[in-house]
Amino acid sequence: MEPGTIILKKQTEPPGGEGFTVTYDFDGSGSFTIYDGWTETIPNVPPGTYTITETVPANWDLTDFQCETDDPEDTSGLNGNVATIDLDAGETITCTFTNSEWGTIALHKVTDPPDGVTFSFASNIFGAWSFTLDHCTTLSFTVPAATYTVTETLPFGWSLSNFACETDDESDTSSLSGNQLTVDLDPGENITCTLTNSGWGTIFLHKATDPPGGAGFDFLSNFDFLRPPEFPLDPEFTLDHCTTLSFTIPAATYTITETLPVDWYLAGFDCETDDLDDTSTWQGNVVSIDLDVGETITCTINNSQYGSIVLRKRTVPPGGTGFEFTNPFGIGPPSLSINDGDTLHIPFVPAGKYSVTEADPTPFGFDLIEVDCEDPDGGSSVDLGARTVTIDLDAGETITCTFTNGIPPVPVGGIAVPVSKLGLVAPWLGLAALASLAVLTIALVRRRGG
Repeated sequence: MEPGTIILKKQTEPPGGEGFTVTYDFDGSGSFTIYDGWTETIPNVPPGTYTITETVPANWDLTDFQCETDDPEDTSGLNGNVATIDLDAGETITCTFTNSEWGTIALHKVTDPPDGVTFSFASNIFGAWSFTLDHCTTLSFTVPAATYTVTETLPFGWSLSNFACETDDESDTSSLSGNQLTVDLDPGENITCTLTNSGWGTIFLHKATDPPGGAGFDFLSNFDFLRPPEFPLDPEFTLDHCTTLSFTIPAATYTITETLPVDWYLAGFDCETDDLDDTSTWQGNVVSIDLDVGETITCTINNSQYGSIVLRKRTVPPGGTGFEFTNPFGIGPPSLSINDGDTLHIPFVPAGKYSVTEADPTPFGFDLIEVDCEDPDGGSSVDLGARTVTIDLDAGETITCTFTNGIPPVPVGGIAVPVSKLGLVAPWLGLAALASLAVLTIALVRRRGG
């Protein structure tokens, strides 16, 4: 029978592999060492079935064996590291052995801030089903090329915040999803992946009310939006005066919206922290807190109860109308109008000092003769000459100020007689005639003097 020809080739991934020993049983038996790019032609081989066994070096795998031949019924194949070649009469068969080098995965741990916490992992890396890493520690695994998954068990108070792999493979597809790392390891590749964990921070929220004793202040936050499902947190909560709640959550910027009771307002917001670049702030009833990695920040939310101011008008004699006042309270028109016997109640006034001035001249010759303020702590003051009262309103306080106006005294017989007393001089006169009497008296005085 016509002999055939066997051509053997070696290919490695990555290129350059060497030191592969091959043992054969055709043309007797023997062995030789081959390397990447090697080709060996063995002519005049009798037809038959032959075996070629490769001794695979450490950290290499015989990953492929392909034969090219014109024989459509060729049965050549590979079992482990033993190749079987089916050679027919007159056949030339070319068989290529492909070896792939193992790669190395290095996992490096970094924590922010540095801490003694130990992080546990589970993987599908052979022989490394579970392992642990601490801050600034590294583990290496030399394994066959494949896609591997590494899952980190996150302790409470920590997030897997960053992931970066260094490799010469420009087409590397390693990625991170949640707390699971997927590593794409190619033959001969060395890849170093750094897993960075960030410590959560803690927000302390303290409530203070003026006056003390305010209760039932409800809040809605987004404290739960980065917190993992295994550590649930209710974003809604309630604070009373002198109560404090703490929240340990991942670093981020958070917002808290306070639902204000009808007679309260958010009067102040202050945070204590070691972060010199803290940007926590508030506007209206919304608080924004800037929480950094590992930071502890204590924020006090101050609520004040609105006060109220009551303005009353009294005239002597009764019946005066059209008295105008400035309105410094930011509620309603810029000026206020009031008549004798009227009471103006101004609610929902924040604590502070307010100046109320009565317009001059007053209607119908009425002068401001008295201002009396009922102030529980006596902090308000009156400047009668300037027609002004300065109201010192405390949180939750009600202050009532009565403005009394009277018509100036009328000269009678050279004596200034208050209008309210003219009824004693001429009791048969009605108030309607008093003005005429005053004019007549003035005219007589002037005439005598002339």
